[in-house]
Amino acid sequence: MSVLQRVRRAVQIGKYRITGHANEEMDYDGLTRDDVVRVLTTGQASRRFTNDPRGPRYEIAGRAADGRPAWLVVRLLPGGIVRVITAYAETE
Repeated sequence: MSVLQRVRRAVQIGKYRITGHANEEMDYDGLTRDDVVRVLTTGQASRRFTNDPRGPRYEIAGRAADGRPAWLVVRLLPGGIVRVITAYAETE
């Protein structure tokens, strides 16, 4: 199963968590939880970061509900949980 398939499956059953840092960045860029879910379920994996002792992270690129490009950095945790580490969007 691909990373995107695993992420989407986790979101479908509510097994995702948004970190405090991601929430702060979401507030700063005007993103909502719905925007995050939208990117997780419709976005594309754009990069993989492997130089982290805690395990690989993945950048997922998509669009917020208002059409702005948005990106999430996530990590897959044991038990099939997706942790959203940070979130950012194009701002005007």
